[in-house]
This record gives sequence, structure tokens and C-alpha cells, in this order.
Amino acid sequence: MTRFILFLSCLGALVSIAGEAGAQAYQQQCSAGNGQACFEAGRTMGETPQGFALFMQSCNFNHMPGCNEAAWRMEHGRGVAVNLQQAVALYNRACQGGYMLGCANLGLMYRNARGVPQDDVMSANLSRRACDGGDAGGCNDLGYMYQHGRGVPQNDGQASAYYQRACQGSFMAGCNDLAWMYERGRGVPMDIVRAAALYRQACDGNYMLSCNNLGLFYRSGRGVPRDDVQAAALHRRSCLGGEASGCADLGFMYQHGRGVPQSDAQACTYYQQACTGSHGGGCNDLGWMYEMGRGVPQNDQQAASLYNQGCDLGEMLGCNNLGLLYRNGRGVPRDDVRAAQLHRQACDGGELGACVDLGYMFQNGRGVPQSDVQASANYRRACDGGDSGGCNDLAWMYERGRGVPLSLVDAVNLYQRACDGNHMLGCENLGLMYQSGTGVPLDITRARALFQRACAGGQTSACSR
Repeated sequence: MTRFILFLSCLGALVSIAGEAGAQAYQQQCSAGNGQACFEAGRTMGETPQGFALFMQSCNFNHMPGCNEAAWRMEHGRGVAVNLQQAVALYNRACQGGYMLGCANLGLMYRNARGVPQDDVMSANLSRRACDGGDAGGCNDLGYMYQHGRGVPQNDGQASAYYQRACQGSFMAGCNDLAWMYERGRGVPMDIVRAAALYRQACDGNYMLSCNNLGLFYRSGRGVPRDDVQAAALHRRSCLGGEASGCADLGFMYQHGRGVPQSDAQACTYYQQACTGSHGGGCNDLGWMYEMGRGVPQNDQQAASLYNQGCDLGEMLGCNNLGLLYRNGRGVPRDDVRAAQLHRQACDGGELGACVDLGYMFQNGRGVPQSDVQASANYRRACDGGDSGGCNDLAWMYERGRGVPLSLVDAVNLYQRACDGNHMLGCENLGLMYQSGTGVPLDITRARALFQRACAGGQTSACSR
């Protein structure tokens, strides 16, 4: 999204008069051909057609910030009808006139194919020009291009360097993005404490996503002492500041009673706020509350609608949950083909639990042709990604030689991985292997310990073994 940064400058010889008299003075000087006065007069008009007209007049008097501001308003329909092609032309005029924010904004138009064909090379070049010209946001944009290999060779080191330049230029998104790199060790050595400090710096600079990210650190005790009260406060600040992810995370805190009194109703309120703010996770979480009747009346149709909304917003868990509703005919007509499609979409989108569900569909021939090979492949994909349920199901296939060669050793190892990942059915199944001496030496004591662990973890079938 193009950044909206009003040009703040020394008024120089302009008359400095407060309130309405000042606005009149600006307009008088504007009428005399002073582009900067037109710009200042436009600022007094808010997002109105009159304000836009004054920014255009400023641009026509070759005041480049006026061209950039008029372009931004035309791009977003503020006081004027949206016209992306004209916005591009105005950003280009500002850029060619030496106004680096215009170059950065023009680069974003090329990156996002707004008013021009997508051209990552052109976008990167414009971001570089803006950065080299002193626009910190341009440095951040160029960092993004290096991080994602768009228009330039992928290079996390270069990405981090440009995020650093942006942060040093007081562009708080740059501090946030650099923190993200330190958090994951991308282009810089992993340093959780440094990441926390950068998130704090950006939060202090009123970058609300960083407030939420810092809240997540307090929630997990990463880089800072664990403190649920502080986490909830940061999520709340982020939410109040317009960051939808902050509302979703504050909803989580209320749902689980962490740092705030447990309240499903409050959780639903914040999930709704997140969803309204186009946060797919918030839509999914609210859908789950409707499905379960937690904080809202139970309503499968509403759950399906919210899961669908989350899926459309890119929340893969929402796609998978919607698939489960189609699979079971809850809130929507039963449709195995649609269910399998949604599980596949979510699996391909990185939701490992969906790979398990897609494996189930192949194993049982529901919505897809029956195929143990495909089932095992999807279980393996989930297991390799760290989903313990996938490990358990893949172990079951190895134990019986379904879709994979029969291998009791592999079955035991996979059940162990599942159990180590706190998948209680995996613990129970491993206990059965020890109880019968299948793939391992007979060990009743070990089997009982595994059954007890599974029972304590909620696997009721293990309690009677």
C-alpha cells in the first residue's frame, strides 16, 4: 500500500497566521502562483475535492510534494475519483522533479501492478533511487525486494542492510522488518534480544504491527521475560491503533484467560474486530467460536461463512476448517469433492494439518480417487513439516504396508515422533507396539507408562488399556 506522508517543510517567507486567517493567506499566495502555499492551503481542506484541487494547483506550479499528494489522493479516491493511470503520471512527475517519496510510491505502483503493468525490475530501480536520494521508505521497499527476490537477486543480507538503513532513517516499518530478520536469523545472526529491542523501538514510534509483535514476544517469553499482562496490553494498544492482528491476538488472550480475565464474549468481540479489519485469522477464530458455541450462539452456517471469509483472505486454517464442514455436512451441504479441494488448497498454502486431512481423503477415497500412496505422501508431508498427527498416521501406514513398504521399525520411530510431539494417539499406538512386542522388544512397563501418558493427555481409549 502506498505510504501517505504529508510534506512538512519550513514555511520560509510564507505568512504564518493561525486558523482560518492562515488558510486565507495561503490561498491568496496560492492565487499569486506560490506552489508551496497551494500545498499548505490544501492541507487545511482535509480529504475534500477542494483540497485535491489545491494540491493539483500546487503541482501545476511545479511544487513536487503537491504532485505526490495529488497522486496519493487519486490512487486512493480521497476527494477525487480513483484514477490509477493518472496517479502513476503524477507520481512520475514528482519523481522526475526530484521528490524521492514520489519515486518510492511510483515503485510501489510497479510492484503491485496498479495503473501500470507489473515490473519488478522497474520497481526495484525506483526504490533504489528513492533510497539513495534519502527516502527511508524507499530503502525499506528495496529491502523487501531483496528479501523476496523481486527485481533483484534474492539476498537476505542485502535485505537486512536496507531495512537497517530504513530504521536508521526513522522509518519504523524498517525497524519492524529488521527485527523480523533478527528473530529468524535471516541475513543477520539470530538474536532474539535484538529483535525484541527493535520491535520496541518501532512500537515506541507508533508502528502498531511492532507493538503486536512485541506482545507475542512477551506472551512466549522470547527476548523478554514472559509476561501475559504486558502482552495483552501491547495487543490492546496495537488493536486500538488500527492493527487488525492485534485485535485477533487480544481475542486469543481473552479466550484463554491470559493476562486478562477469561471471557469468550470478549474474545468474540475482538475476533470480530479483527475480521472486520480483513484479518483472515480473526475470521477463522470467530468461525471456530460459532462452530463451538463459545461466546456466541452455536451456528454452523455462520461458522462456514466466516471460515470462507478467512480463506478468501488467505488464512489457510480457514480453508481447512471450511473443508471439514463440507466433509461432515455441517452448515453447508456435504460435498467431499469440495472438501478435498479445500484441504488441498490449505495444504499447498502451508497448513500442515490440512495435509493430514487430505491424506485421510485419499486413504478413504472421499472426493478423490482412493490412493494409499497419495495418502502416505500427504501424511509424510505433514510429518516432515512438524505435524505430529501426520507422523502418527504415516506410522499406521508403515505398520500395515499401505502405500509404503511394510516396516515396523519405521512405524515405531514415527509413533515415537508423534508421541514426542504430544500427539496422544501416537503415544497410545506406541504403547500397543510395546505391549505386543511388535517392532520393539516386549515391554509391558513401557507400554503402561505410554498408556498412562496418553490417558492423562485426553486420549480416553488409552485409559482402559
